[in-house]
Amino acid sequence: FKGELRQAVSKQLTADYEFLQQEIDPGVFGRRNNPFQIKMRMIESLHSPQQQVPMKSKCCLFMKTAGGTYCYSCPRLTEQERKEQRENYRQ
Repeated sequence: FKGELRQAVSKQLTADYEFLQQEIDPGVFGRRNNPFQIKMRMIESLHSPQQQVPMKSKCCLFMKTAGGTYCYSCPRLTEQERKEQRENYRQ
């Protein structure tokens, strides 16, 4: 019974998320674009060159705090800066 319930809930959540992504007018969110229709950009993981991690869609502005720096997955970083962060981390 629990397995069937889990599958039913999973199926409903998937259907609901697809509805959010594809059917709802962006005006409902007060935007021109639907915030659920994002394309995930993948970058190399800090930990392993074989793994990919998603890049953030927006900058969190952590670098503006005292002692803050750009996050590794910040979209404002250039690929060269990201490569330097990766090399420093792996050393």
